[in-house]
Amino acid sequence: MVTDIENLKIKDLVYASNTSSIPISKIAENSKNPENILGIHYFSPVEKMKLVEIIPQSKTSSYSICKAINLVFSQKKIPIIVADKPGFFINRILIPYLMEATYLLDEGYDIEMIDKALVDFGFPVGPFTLIDNVGIDIANDIFPVMQKEYGTAKYKSNHILTKLLMEGYKGKKNKLGFYKYKGNSKVFSNQIYELLDIKLKPNLSQSVIIERCLYILLNEAGQCIHEEIIDHACEGDIASVFGIGFPAYKGGPFYFMDKLGLEIIESKLLNLEKAFGKRFKPYPIIQNMSEKKLSFYS
Repeated sequence: MVTDIENLKIKDLVYASNTSSIPISKIAENSKNPENILGIHYFSPVEKMKLVEIIPQSKTSSYSICKAINLVFSQKKIPIIVADKPGFFINRILIPYLMEATYLLDEGYDIEMIDKALVDFGFPVGPFTLIDNVGIDIANDIFPVMQKEYGTAKYKSNHILTKLLMEGYKGKKNKLGFYKYKGNSKVFSNQIYELLDIKLKPNLSQSVIIERCLYILLNEAGQCIHEEIIDHACEGDIASVFGIGFPAYKGGPFYFMDKLGLEIIESKLLNLEKAFGKRFKPYPIIQNMSEKKLSFYS
């Protein structure tokens, strides 16, 4: 497609992809004018989500970046420049959060309970409502790209999304997902547990839901600073609030970690790792900042 457009020889044309996870460098690798290629990544639902990730690759020109920023501002949205790595920033931190919700479901946690726990924490919607909004098919397509790059369990799709897709469940787009949709309303049916062969367990803790989904997200956010996917914690906080609806009154993941203290973040992650596996192992940046009593805003 890039070659076809380039053959039209339109002067100063900037090519932008809305891919959720494919590196922009891959899209630009066979281009005659790679300086004109970048990513402009919107979030669902586009009419509500203010954030837009702008993803230059190594050969993108300053001119193309400025054109992209001006376009986003003209749409009354908030641009943030992120590095060209699979998942960029938002999906890098969001996918482990969503996957942890599916692990909880597989263990017998109730879908509505999981969604309610994260809404009570401050997110605008729960993880299963979010997957339905994005599309089960789109969410499931992102995981192999992330798994190939990072190779960890937190990016590995489990049987739940695969099974739903096999049965024709795509989310809100075809009115059949973790919820069923009628007009502007959604309803829940226990039929999904039979479909997925899940037996619900009684008396499960809402605090465990919040901790598992939240702390795996926080850990990944810290690593994004280390890998320079974003330049500063404030960019990550703004992106998280406007891109995934991280509770604004909690300031974003980095402010939240600073306020709680990196020693507590590390301790929580170590406890979760012991209880639930290596996907919760704190990254070295979290360990080092905890040991030296540093903060992301210091």
